[in-house]
Amino acid sequence: MEQLNRKKKHPQHVSSGEERRAHNPESLASK
Repeated sequence: MEQLNRKKKHPQHVSSGEERRAHNPESLASK
């Protein structure tokens, strides 16, 4: 699932990744 999330949320428009956390709080646990 992490792979899909990574592909879905490319860190290109995300600076620190705060947006990723807001959209997917699971990202924190995965990281």
